[in-house]
Amino acid sequence: MTPDGGPADVGIGPAATASAATWLEHHGLGISRPMVALAPGAAHFTKRWPTPHWETLSRTLVAQGYDVAVLTGTDFRDEGAAIAGAGGANAASTAGALGLMDTAAVLRAARVAVSGDTGLMHLATAVGTRVVALFGPTVRQFGFFPYRSPATVLEVTLSCRPCSAQGGPVCPLGHHRCLREISPEAVVGAVGTATA
Repeated sequence: MTPDGGPADVGIGPAATASAATWLEHHGLGISRPMVALAPGAAHFTKRWPTPHWETLSRTLVAQGYDVAVLTGTDFRDEGAAIAGAGGANAASTAGALGLMDTAAVLRAARVAVSGDTGLMHLATAVGTRVVALFGPTVRQFGFFPYRSPATVLEVTLSCRPCSAQGGPVCPLGHHRCLREISPEAVVGAVGTATA
């Protein structure tokens, strides 16, 4: 098989499409307002944008007329609830309620997805959703950037980047500036540009 040069393809079946639609309808998301999907989790701490930044982003996007779907697993339940709570009635967290293909269907329904350098970023590109990706300890040269998809990558130029190909449990220098210094305002601006 020869690569076609396009992004990865993900086949979302009718059951996953229906499950996602039911979840979105139950929470009233994406019905009368455009929806943004937020993927705050990451296996490695150093790839996680700070939760207070996600909360500010959720609150601001809702105030600007978006609905917000916070895509988290059970291991990120509390953070997901806090981020969705910041958005009020126009935001909800999956908190592990959806499977992988259901999550893919929610991503496909979103106008844009905001994610760190994680699997959900790649899943969003695979379903054709625009991505705003937040890169901290990793860089394009490691090969993990969004693959041939409409995407905006936000990153801070620092002499200590990259510090890891995969991320880790703590910032080696103790400051985590690579992600802390990506402001919620910058992300809001990137979302606005992506949805224009």
